[in-house]
Amino acid sequence: MPQNLFTLFATKHDLHQTPMHAQIMRDIHWQVYGKPGNQVFVRRIGPVAFAKAQHFDTFDPNFLWFVQKKERVLLFQLEPAVALQYGKKKLTYLPGHHAVWDTTLARYGIKKQCTPLAHSKTMLIDLRLSEAQLLSQMKQKMRYNIGLTQRKGLLKLSRISFAKCTPAVLQELFDLQKKWRRSRPHALSFPEDFLHHFVRNFTGHGHVYTAHLGNILAAALYVPVWEKMATYYCACALPEGFASHAPTALTWYAMLQSKAEGCQIFDFGGVYDERYPKTYKGWKGFTVFKEGFSPLPVVFPEPRVLSLFH
Repeated sequence: MPQNLFTLFATKHDLHQTPMHAQIMRDIHWQVYGKPGNQVFVRRIGPVAFAKAQHFDTFDPNFLWFVQKKERVLLFQLEPAVALQYGKKKLTYLPGHHAVWDTTLARYGIKKQCTPLAHSKTMLIDLRLSEAQLLSQMKQKMRYNIGLTQRKGLLKLSRISFAKCTPAVLQELFDLQKKWRRSRPHALSFPEDFLHHFVRNFTGHGHVYTAHLGNILAAALYVPVWEKMATYYCACALPEGFASHAPTALTWYAMLQSKAEGCQIFDFGGVYDERYPKTYKGWKGFTVFKEGFSPLPVVFPEPRVLSLFH
């Protein structure tokens, strides 16, 4: 019997815990400690430092204290994955069941902290389902929009691997992002410099999906792949792209291509988390869009701070 989707997701390394993300952090002047699964990122500020461990799935308090002492970490933020290896135990987090985290982590001077740095909630699509099953579980409007784009045939959908993103290709993508920002000034996006590092370091691990209206690049979607999981990482579109349902068509196309290449999960990445309404107030719009595909919501444990004293 196949693993259920949540259980399967719990076996995967989050993108924050990949070797590629670690190199991105080094490129933007963070120090990296640990290996995939328990990577810690440290930023020095004069004589002290700030550290963060994001969606880590291996809990070793002695390692955390070593980093804290060596780097004089003043603030150490911990954001566990949904399943945490603690010695020989596997602690799995389910919403509303906080006791195991409270009792296990509190003894090490780890207390609750309220503002996440990495996304604290995601949504998943099970790519092990057939194409017909994936379509049938979507909301009716989403299915209609996908069918409409196919019937009209106005959009040309394609993809290019990160490895083949030449400077000219990247410039076209970044120009699209600039136009998108001007049309949606409150939209959230990654800085251009960060995306440069992202594409370079995820070479061989994903694609940029694009939608053209005639000769106009109307929408783009970055989808890294790791451990048979494709992630909706960053997207942008022109107003005419939205009018032509390019984001919907492009996301569906990325799902099917990822499925064809053996991916088991399509991870929608960060979405609005009701636990932190102020932090995520700008995320409601694209969360409604992602909900149209009827994904499985998954929440991460609440962030914690490692005490200076233990």
